Amino acid sequence: MRHKFGNTYSLEWTFSENAGQKYFRYRIEEDENGIVFVAFSDNVPVGYICGCKFRHKARTKQNMAEIENMFVEGNFRNQGVGKLLIDAFLEKAKKLGAERLKVGAIFENEKAISFYQKNGFKKHEIILEKDI
Repeated sequence: MRHKFGNTYSLEWTFSENAGQKYFRYRIEEDENGIVFVAFSDNVPVGYICGCKFRHKARTKQNMAEIENMFVEGNFRNQGVGKLLIDAFLEKAKKLGAERLKVGAIFENEKAISFYQKNGFKKHEIILEKDI
């Protein structure tokens, strides 16, 4: 599946048995620093957030947490579900000893960037890529 922000991302990997299920299972069951929350509405999942706490040796605040991926179903967006997920992630990250939280967004995904900025994130670094 092509992503509307380019062809270098697969939106289907999270649903794949090989990569996606292993990734989530590892974060939930094996990674003591894994952070995963799922939002439900009437017992139906409508969103999730997943990431981990880690040490970044090149930073002054080395205990960091990263939101690696997050999703909220379209008809549940702009209703506070994303904020609840971020708040839950933040609290768990603090309990694990994280001092700083990071998240990445595709440069052209202005809605995601705006959402994260509304939730207190500030622009910090830019990642540049090219095909080789």
